[in-house]
Amino acid sequence: MGTRLNHVPAGKFGSLIVNDDGHFAFESSAQRERFWGVNITARSAFPTEQDAEAVAGRLAKFGVNLVRFHHMDHNWGGLGLIDYSQGDSQHFNTKALQRLDYFIAQLKDHGIYTNLNLINAREFMASDGIPASIGEHEWDELDWKERQIMGFFIPEIRALEKVYAYELLTRVNPYTKLTYAQDPAIAFVEINNENSLFQQYLDGNMDLWPDSI
Repeated sequence: MGTRLNHVPAGKFGSLIVNDDGHFAFESSAQRERFWGVNITARSAFPTEQDAEAVAGRLAKFGVNLVRFHHMDHNWGGLGLIDYSQGDSQHFNTKALQRLDYFIAQLKDHGIYTNLNLINAREFMASDGIPASIGEHEWDELDWKERQIMGFFIPEIRALEKVYAYELLTRVNPYTKLTYAQDPAIAFVEINNENSLFQQYLDGNMDLWPDSI
């Protein structure tokens, strides 16, 4: 199906836009675009080169034209985009980056666009530089999702989010010779996944926040 439906390579018509009718389209094509996508989650986002080629080919065979990379920043065990072994959440795992770059390049060659998720499962740590007004013990008692909401209140956490986004999106993928910010095959970037004050309130998590918030 992919040989009939997908743009090869993905991005051949320029960046994704919203046209005058409110539909997805591409810069150099007036044709409305539809996406048939899948989630690829956590360590599955970092396959070996052989597996990346096989997965990209199989997805294209069935007409998939979008992959959403989800929970790449996890700390659940197995390969992830952040190297938590360094004692904080501020260092990329170079092996994971190389595999992600190659996988995205393979998807692009098969006409499959990418949706990159930024903040999904990142576990912000006290060692990342939380304010002194929040005790390390208080911080450690929060789960990873509760810590993420602190980016709305704590400038230091928000700054970490910005640095992560900048460093990920502006580094050059050696296989495409483009940054993720430049590459039209990167169709979407999700800033912050399932994270709002409403969710925290309805889940009862606000009662668990440090008193200093």
